[in-house]
Amino acid sequence: MIKQQLYPDRRIFHCGENLSFELVVPPELSGTAKLRTNIGNADIARKETLTAIREQRNPSGADWHDLEMPQVAPGIYRLTLPLLEVGVFEAKCCFFPASGGAIIWPEGGNWHLKVESSRSAVGNTIYCAFVRQFAPGMELPELADMSSEAQALSERYTVIPKSGTFRELSRHLEHIFGRLNCRILQLLPVHPIPTEYGRMGVYGSPFAALDYFSVDPALAEFDERATPLEQFGELIAAVHRYGGRLFMDIPVNHTGW
Repeated sequence: MIKQQLYPDRRIFHCGENLSFELVVPPELSGTAKLRTNIGNADIARKETLTAIREQRNPSGADWHDLEMPQVAPGIYRLTLPLLEVGVFEAKCCFFPASGGAIIWPEGGNWHLKVESSRSAVGNTIYCAFVRQFAPGMELPELADMSSEAQALSERYTVIPKSGTFRELSRHLEHIFGRLNCRILQLLPVHPIPTEYGRMGVYGSPFAALDYFSVDPALAEFDERATPLEQFGELIAAVHRYGGRLFMDIPVNHTGW
């Protein structure tokens, strides 16, 4: 009976870490130990995945390869690999007897490993912002707070109170990145949403996206020199000037009417 071990024994790693695989076999058993894995071939795996989707066929498995494991003691074989690519990988040790015959596999399935960017190892403080709330005074009126004239209009027309904007949020980046020392700005959905049919609430639900390639014009200031999408680009550039990253909440499993 042979057994395999992983050091460190966990499933999530970051680029730049080293990972060691160990295979223990009976000392009297001669042969060659190998690690069968797709670690190191993330680019091939991505190309195979795209080809499989476009051509509707199963991946060929060209990203898998065998790496020989050096013997470090009688019956003990160990291989240490640097993790240099982001991706999800599998691996399993095996033994090729010198006498020939079938490959000997340890019990259990493959190791499933996720390697993340080294940038995500530290500095992950997130500030979650709802752009709609970043209006002067930071308070949004409800329909009940509107004037009687606005309420009367709302019975015949779509009345949407003034919303916060990308530019107003940009004015708070010094507080977010400078004073709070956050490193990531996460935005709740910023896409266009229904304003009449299928509209939910006074403003409409931000999770009812109509177009994933555009932004809600209500989140922009009126400016003949910059479209709403360009003003969103201004916010992205401002975040990057602070050395921050911007995450987007994208509700891809449902849409608005």
